[in-house]
Amino acid sequence: MTDPAASGWIKAALEGALHRDPVDAMNDAEFLLAVLTRRLNNILHQDVLSSQDS
Repeated sequence: MTDPAASGWIKAALEGALHRDPVDAMNDAEFLLAVLTRRLNNILHQDVLSSQDS
């Protein structure tokens, strides 16, 4: 929470998570990771396809 390199977004998420049931917070964090991973993979896949068309 005191790391100046940590984004405001992650600090706010952590602050909120610390007031929740830890199992629920962890499940939500894992779900968020899965969604963001899928989004990143889709973006990277689109970039690969775009570079192959060139």
